Amino acid sequence: MNFWRNTEAAAKRAIRSKCKKPYFSGRVVYTFIPEMLGGTLLCQLPDGTTIQYPYAKIEHNDRGDSITCMKANIRPKAGETEWGRVRLWGGMMVENICQAFCAGLLRDKLRVIDNVVAHVHDEVIVEYKATVAKKQAEKLKSIMEEVPEYATGLPLKAEPVIMKRYGNH
Repeated sequence: MNFWRNTEAAAKRAIRSKCKKPYFSGRVVYTFIPEMLGGTLLCQLPDGTTIQYPYAKIEHNDRGDSITCMKANIRPKAGETEWGRVRLWGGMMVENICQAFCAGLLRDKLRVIDNVVAHVHDEVIVEYKATVAKKQAEKLKSIMEEVPEYATGLPLKAEPVIMKRYGNH
């Protein structure tokens, strides 16, 4: 809960500053670029990935001051000219951080793993001959559990499973 609150507070401070000054929540940095897409809140992750919240502003509602931004995946209804807005709160922003950060970790691992045929969520599917499967599973575990420098302290755990066909334990 503290990270949620700190994250939301850092984002609000960034928007209120109306300048490019950085505001931190742990290893995450929020900045506000007023001249970008009607005022864009940027959330920079430890790996350098940036989450963008366009047309961000603070609005007063029944819950107090809330961050809102344009929600581009909700089109205006016929005859309307305004794009939908979404309320951002600490829990949602932390969820976005976790999803983007973990997707980046997976992309980094996929670049160095051999024989990848697919991936599903946080699972990497590789294909090897049965004669080398055990050795390759150990190598895969080692790669997946290697913590990048930008994620020092993150507990990564992998549990490779050898099977003849995906989904068939």
